Amino acid sequence: MACFNSLVIFNGMVAGGLLLLGIGTASCGNQQTNYASSEPVKTPFGAKSLAAELVACPDDFRPLRVAFIVDNTGSNNAKPTEVQREPNYVGSDPVKTFDDAKYLLKNDKSLSEIDTGNIYTYRQYAVYKSIKKLQAAGIAARKSNPKYEGIDVGLAHFPKATSAAPLEEEMKDPVFYFGSNTGLPTKMTDVSQIAESATFNKQIWETLKFTHSTNGMTPYVTAFSAAQDLLIAEKKADDKRQGLMIIVTDGLPTDRAPSAIKAARKALGADTRVVLMSIYGSDSIDDETQNKAAKTSLEELFKSESFKWGQEEHSSFKSYWDALLAIPNSNEVRDDFIKVNSSKLNESIDGVLDRYLKCKKK
Repeated sequence: MACFNSLVIFNGMVAGGLLLLGIGTASCGNQQTNYASSEPVKTPFGAKSLAAELVACPDDFRPLRVAFIVDNTGSNNAKPTEVQREPNYVGSDPVKTFDDAKYLLKNDKSLSEIDTGNIYTYRQYAVYKSIKKLQAAGIAARKSNPKYEGIDVGLAHFPKATSAAPLEEEMKDPVFYFGSNTGLPTKMTDVSQIAESATFNKQIWETLKFTHSTNGMTPYVTAFSAAQDLLIAEKKADDKRQGLMIIVTDGLPTDRAPSAIKAARKALGADTRVVLMSIYGSDSIDDETQNKAAKTSLEELFKSESFKWGQEEHSSFKSYWDALLAIPNSNEVRDDFIKVNSSKLNESIDGVLDRYLKCKKK
């Protein structure tokens, strides 16, 4: 949930202030995966609950269709080749410089070969590394089996919200990243068909610069809408690969109708796995603390005669807020729930991908 320091209601619009939650110094160590190994899959860091294990498959790596849906609500004004340098903090994921983490550039060959612009967010780094991991696994699998079905990747952030005071209608739309000047040529790109190169690395890194700036609200229904577009609308009838939605957000939903979130998840179908990655600035921060400012903002919306936010389903704000608090813990919304310090996001998603990617031998 994106947290506000202010809320202004005017002419039927909502203006969210800039995010202020930050984190202290942390590490994103380089993780090299040996794709020839058969080491046991580790439990993802920060996992609170996990769905049952998947069945074995014939290849070393499971063919997948993966949609990364990233909570960066005010950032779609940033073009893939540009960086929004303000605000300095992005929720629980502050913009950092590589000067403070030179070991990343030193130990990560893929980053040392490209111009990183010297700043990054944990979300940017984690999703970048994840796409590279899926690419490497897919290439390795296709090398050993030319008929390997492949690994498709799609990327979106939510919601559209092109202004500091987004209209409710506008917040229903996600933003997709593919095509010209991005790292993913098509909406769902088979990364196992793309050769490893500094050019591809740079394109992916540049695309993910939308994580450098954010403000606004966090409608989970919009996130599920993005996954529906990527995993369902783009799926061919005979495609039997595992579908996986990985949603990266800094907390709770802000949807007007909490029940719509469950309906949106159900629409993806039981064959699609949903991984909810809830990132925090500190291991000790709870939902109420991280979302204190947003709670105040939502209460104003709830009481507003113009909005009556949440009143369609709840007669009191406490009931509405409690319903939002319960969403991440509901197995009707997600299969896997991982609450993790944002500095450990890369490690955590890495564990998730190992769990879904690596096939058990019969």
